[in-house]
Amino acid sequence: MGVIGERTILIFNLSGGTFDVSLLTIEDGIFEVKTTAGNTHLGGKDFDNRLVNYFASLSARTRELCQDLFCSTLERVEKVFRDSKIDKANVREIILVGGSIHIPRIVKLVSDFFNGKEPKKNINPNKPIAYGATV
Repeated sequence: MGVIGERTILIFNLSGGTFDVSLLTIEDGIFEVKTTAGNTHLGGKDFDNRLVNYFASLSARTRELCQDLFCSTLERVEKVFRDSKIDKANVREIILVGGSIHIPRIVKLVSDFFNGKEPKKNINPNKPIAYGATV
């Protein structure tokens, strides 16, 4: 069953690099473009770039807001070395566990504390828990 009469259709095309909008009519199988407008400097990439810039600014703000928490973690790391009288240079492996290890700043702080040694964070999370339970 076909549609009888004129139909008006709006085509909204927001692609990666451009935006176009067209208004057209269809009557008796004949398409007629009534008008178009567009912007060759507006596309999905612009939204992506805006969000990247926003999140980059948040990252800097997050570092400010959480600086005391970051410092507190390192204070505890320093404490275990002081209390044990073991030099941090004797550490062969650094294993990060817990959800917060996905915070890039945490990984960098730990790495910097150990003079650039890269911590491991891709191990099975159950292993350190089981190991800790045996200690």
